[in-house]
Amino acid sequence: MNLTLLRIILGVLGLVPIFIGVTGMFSGLERLVPGCEFSPDSDGQYRYLSAIYLGFGVLILWIQSRLASEVPLLRILMAMVFVAGVARALPLVTLGFPRTPVLIALVFELVFPPVVVYWHAIAVKAETALPTPKS
Repeated sequence: MNLTLLRIILGVLGLVPIFIGVTGMFSGLERLVPGCEFSPDSDGQYRYLSAIYLGFGVLILWIQSRLASEVPLLRILMAMVFVAGVARALPLVTLGFPRTPVLIALVFELVFPPVVVYWHAIAVKAETALPTPKS
């Protein structure tokens, strides 16, 4: 469990919200439900949230090279993903199960953040425990 592998995984996974954010900003709700009409309010809200998603992905890419020094920010970002997963899970109680891609995202949002926080804590502790080479 080292920081290098975690950096690679975060780098790859940081591209997902960037892609979803950019496509959502420029295509709007039409991308999700082609052929339907949407109010300017709902389409604008979707594009707004897509921009936030884009920003989240950029932050993940920015933080990946600073994992040892940006512990609080990484934990905040992972908490955001986890809380979003909880919010996504709420309709399970009232509306039932979503489509498979959404269910996969839900499982990812509830499992991945605690794993990353745990992995990060162990990796940073191990890295700081290593003896520094003498010059």
